[in-house]
Amino acid sequence: PIDGRIIMLFRFGDRIEDEVVYWLNAAGYTVEGQQSGFEDYRGFFRGHCDGIIHGITSMPHILEVKSANDNKFKAFKKAGVRATYAQYYAQCQCYMGYSNLERALVVVQNKNTSEIYTERIYFNQNDFDAYKCRAKNIITAIDPPERMFSEKSIECRWCSSNLACRNGENILSDHICGTCRY
Repeated sequence: PIDGRIIMLFRFGDRIEDEVVYWLNAAGYTVEGQQSGFEDYRGFFRGHCDGIIHGITSMPHILEVKSANDNKFKAFKKAGVRATYAQYYAQCQCYMGYSNLERALVVVQNKNTSEIYTERIYFNQNDFDAYKCRAKNIITAIDPPERMFSEKSIECRWCSSNLACRNGENILSDHICGTCRY
């Protein structure tokens, strides 16, 4: 069972996106296309951006809103999105690539202080091509890829398919989490 305090933190993180979009609109920017998505490889490779923001420059940007605890927030400020959380960078590259946009705006809110960090990310065709190729290789592979996380990692422990992945138990055919070998 997940502690109620942790559930509250997750719900708080979910609400941050709505608040950031509200404040961006109030500041004169226009955010549209919330949860605009892409899919490729028969739907096995897909994602949904948090929106498309207009008014940063003359060109629209993909909008990605994240929240972070104080330590992770400081890392974002010090090293940037790509170095701190490569998955977020990859998400932005894919959203830009599939949307034919050249820029993304990542907004990170500190859960402890409500401080905001923003970073513009530019489209990189080589990175986008590499992410698409990696997705295709994983999706079309005969054998599952090596597990990304150790059994004791938080990602593995909190995954709803943990038992099936680690112990080989059958899982329902409609249950797809996308993080383990199934």
